[in-house]
Amino acid sequence: MGPFSAYISTQTITRWASAVTLSVILAGCTVARTPLQTQWNTYNNPRFHFQFPYPTDWIPLDPPTNLDGRAFRHPEHPNIEVRGWARLNLTHLNLPNSPSLHPPNSSDSNLTTEQGLPAYLDVEVGQEETRMTFTLKTDHIIYNLQGRSPNDKFAQYYKLFYYIATQYRITIQEESK
Repeated sequence: MGPFSAYISTQTITRWASAVTLSVILAGCTVARTPLQTQWNTYNNPRFHFQFPYPTDWIPLDPPTNLDGRAFRHPEHPNIEVRGWARLNLTHLNLPNSPSLHPPNSSDSNLTTEQGLPAYLDVEVGQEETRMTFTLKTDHIIYNLQGRSPNDKFAQYYKLFYYIATQYRITIQEESK
């Protein structure tokens, strides 16, 4: 074996090692759909008059009897879901301070929807699950949207959940009271 053969062998081994390394890196990456690659349906709430998009292949869960919202889960991973709901804003009733009754106001917003509405987006990392919660407060109604998934999958679904939050719409103007 001459010096040229040794060079080809070393070059071949280097290429092979590079190809194996790249394959291992790519095998660890999963391909998640981006919002642009997703086909959408729109959920319309008949009670509180809001809407948000959800992927067409996601499974709608049974709505609650009070019709305050709806949840949709991933067709292959039931622990990945997005849900939207609303409730009356009871802060004007002078109830004791309660975090659940006093979501951030518009001056605390960190997100603006495509409709131009200020909202607050929070990500909570639990022991097993991560939740991204969107809150939009008006004088009379508090609107919420939540995307959740196991911690190890949240990075794959963050862009999807964020997109859904930015597309959240209120479909009827509240009357001034």
